[in-house]
Amino acid sequence: MPSFNSQFIDEAVVSVLAQTLQDWELIIADCSTNPDVLSVLETFDDPRIKLYRREKRYLPGNNRNFAIEKAQTGFILCLDADDLIQPSFIEEALFLIHTTEYDLIGTSCVTFKDVSQQHLLNPHPSIDQVADGGAFVVSTLFPKALWEKLGGFKDTGLGPSHVPEDWDFFVRAMLAGAKPYNRPGFGFTYRRHAQSLTMQPDLPKFSEMRCRIKAKYRLPLLINKLFKQGSAATKKRTVDGWHPLIPALHKEESSIIVWPDANTAEFMERIAEVLGRAEKRTIIVCTQPKHLSPSSSSAFWQQHSSDIFFLPDFLESKDLWLSFIRYLIEAKHASDIYYSQNLFFLDSVETLIDLYPQCRFEYVSKFKNNPADSAAPITQVQV
Repeated sequence: MPSFNSQFIDEAVVSVLAQTLQDWELIIADCSTNPDVLSVLETFDDPRIKLYRREKRYLPGNNRNFAIEKAQTGFILCLDADDLIQPSFIEEALFLIHTTEYDLIGTSCVTFKDVSQQHLLNPHPSIDQVADGGAFVVSTLFPKALWEKLGGFKDTGLGPSHVPEDWDFFVRAMLAGAKPYNRPGFGFTYRRHAQSLTMQPDLPKFSEMRCRIKAKYRLPLLINKLFKQGSAATKKRTVDGWHPLIPALHKEESSIIVWPDANTAEFMERIAEVLGRAEKRTIIVCTQPKHLSPSSSSAFWQQHSSDIFFLPDFLESKDLWLSFIRYLIEAKHASDIYYSQNLFFLDSVETLIDLYPQCRFEYVSKFKNNPADSAAPITQVQV
């Protein structure tokens, strides 16, 4: 996280602290001169946050390279000091990069503050689209090995000479054969405000920056069009490639609740009873996109858990849905799985029972005192 007098850095850091996956390190390369910002940074007492003060102002790419060089992890996610990431974003992105062929895991985004908009990005941008600009947000996960291969980020300066260093980086990554994926769910929130680098009045127009990028990489882009490059991936990945993500020391048990395809007030009451007697961490899994889920249901779940995963918002293939649920069971040490009328889960539950006989799978009826639906598997336990 590069930082220069950002008045919003506390919110950016809190968005990292709120992640559903807690095995991370946050490296802040700070060039601030504002004492108020320095005092805010010093309030974070967490060994995973490593603050490096730099004696003068450096450009964003230089600060990113400085921080990445010190990173002990194999995967990098850049976050600017005035932006936010959604609570499940790091965990979902790491799952994807371990189980798919993709080397760049990006996301659609929302802007807020002075300008509020939703930006649904192309899930599989071509190299020409990346060169055109706007194909990725800066908070795109990539292997540190790719950063090393490319020689890091490269700054062009501020003001009239500026071209975003992340735009340049992603073009070079694509030229090196990196395979991209932008998840359709909104995992990143970009703050548009008067102090944003992209809002400064002396910046060149977007069209001019695009011309500079295309002129700089004209020959490599032409060669790539004529002779396709190989993948930047260093290993073959499978749907079961998530095992390295299992935390070795995390032993806290949890419960998983699979969101039904359709909610009723009675069902919500039944689930509230289940949650009322559960003393474990609760994980919510939904097989509908977030934007199709009723706002009342979303508000209900958010009251009971911050670990909410909307599978279609980051997994483009249903083949990965079952794999992700298996990951959750193992990574979160799930001992109880509650479910109801969810067609995908009803088709999968017997497989999961065979794989995890130590877990208790409990079917939750929609209606109090009513028999369970006939579609529920024989192995159900009625609440």
